[in-house]
Amino acid sequence: MSAATILLAAAGAVGALVVAAIVAVAVLLVRTERLVESAASRLAALACPCCGVAIGVEGATAAATARAGELRRLHEHARANGLRLRVDPHWRFLCRACGAALKFDPGAGRAPLTQA
Repeated sequence: MSAATILLAAAGAVGALVVAAIVAVAVLLVRTERLVESAASRLAALACPCCGVAIGVEGATAAATARAGELRRLHEHARANGLRLRVDPHWRFLCRACGAALKFDPGAGRAPLTQA
């Protein structure tokens, strides 16, 4: 077996590993994108970890609207001042029933709603 044959086999194996890594990253990105797109409806179905009352459609819509407004304000401030923006992925809001500070991670599949 020549050195060229060994190098060709090694290059094929490395190429296969690179392709597998790219596919794995693409799958994770698509999964996270889907979780973020369905964030408001998933939040509406969750219950407050403190009092157990469901967040509901109104609470989820209010949290999503507040989040969008805050992001818009941060983007405008960063653009006006020439800053790079690092956005916290968590939605922070208060429970409408008990007033507890809550934190929702739209990209999380497990335990997305916690006490802040």
